[in-house]
Order: sequence, then structure tokens, then C-alpha cells
Amino acid sequence: MTPTPPFAVTATPTTTAPTVSPTLMPTATASQGVTSTPAATLTPTHTASVTPTQVTTPTVSATPSGSPVVCVGDCNRDGEVTVEELIAMVNISLGDSPLSMCLDGDANNDGEITVEEIIVAVNVALNGCV
Repeated sequence: MTPTPPFAVTATPTTTAPTVSPTLMPTATASQGVTSTPAATLTPTHTASVTPTQVTTPTVSATPSGSPVVCVGDCNRDGEVTVEELIAMVNISLGDSPLSMCLDGDANNDGEITVEEIIVAVNVALNGCV
């Protein structure tokens, strides 16, 4: 499992006040000839700032809390996680099977099977239920 950093970086664009640059614009009049009239040019400036955002990663344990010792992914509660049970968990997470096919695959009891729970079940299949 790849560790997730405790924060994500998001860029938030901000706009600063426009700067005013005076320029001289020639104007013509019939009696006086050519004169210069100052004109203002607005130049908006955009800057970007980076704001770190806290990311919380849920922790999934090998056994659900508050229940008898049951291995995550042990759909039939025989004390081991098989390839068939892992496939059932993947099908549930994809929406192809109902959660009732493997209630013990939902370690945090949130009503769905996530990739994190499947990874815990794979580790249980490889190392046994702790």
C-alpha cells in the first residue's frame, strides 16, 4: 500500500489590483494645433498562490471493531480468505454483486467495499487472519 501524504497541494488563483500606467495620447484641435492629453492604461496582474489542504485517509484494520474475530474478506467465515472471496469483494466494489454476498468485506461497515478493504483482505489471504 503506497502511503498517502498528509496533505494535497491545490493552486488558488488570485487577482491583484490593476496597475495604472499613464501614457500621452496626441489630440488635434483646429485652433491650437496638436496637444498631448494624458490617458490611463489599466494592466491587471494575476498571481497564483498555493494552499496546502489536509487530506484524511481512513484506516482499515484486519478485523472489524465491535464484532467477534472475523477476518476482513472471509465471506463464509471459515477462517481464511480465498481467491473466490477476493473476486466476490471486487465484484461488490464494482457494483456487479450485492454487499450481502460478503458482509465481512466491508471492514468499516459503511455499506461499500473499497480498494483499501480489498487490499486488507489480500494481506489476510497471504498472511492469515491476525
